[in-house]
Amino acid sequence: DDFAIDGVDEVLEVHSTSKDELFFDMCVGALQEVLMSDEFQELQDRFVSSNASIFEDSEENKLEYMPIFINYKSNMEKFLMSSLASVVPGFSQDRFFKQLSQRPDEIDSDLAEMLLSLSDFNAFKEMMVSENMGAQCCSMDLTVMHIEK
Repeated sequence: DDFAIDGVDEVLEVHSTSKDELFFDMCVGALQEVLMSDEFQELQDRFVSSNASIFEDSEENKLEYMPIFINYKSNMEKFLMSSLASVVPGFSQDRFFKQLSQRPDEIDSDLAEMLLSLSDFNAFKEMMVSENMGAQCCSMDLTVMHIEK
């Protein structure tokens, strides 16, 4: 038997103080899922691996770093917002951002840190330098293996 409940909206409002709170909770839950998804990780990994070779571990920042960072932020934001729009009914980026700014203590600290890292140039540069150094290390390992044979 189906358990149909008349007036679902009223029931939801009893358990949630408002539709805004329900919307916020749905967005945060969906955002956590998207950030942990293989699809997001692959998008980020592809971007990083295709751009990391330009980044060097130095105090100075090259002029070409900023356009790459802006492109990264744009790509990640577009992916996140389109993913949220596909799973949260009536999703509005402006509404969600407004609620995020009003409720900074209502999201998980790991989620907040992840969101901040997506828009933090220093965190981005660190990720790119780390990838570049890892790629160089692997390349050197392969060269040494080839020479030893």
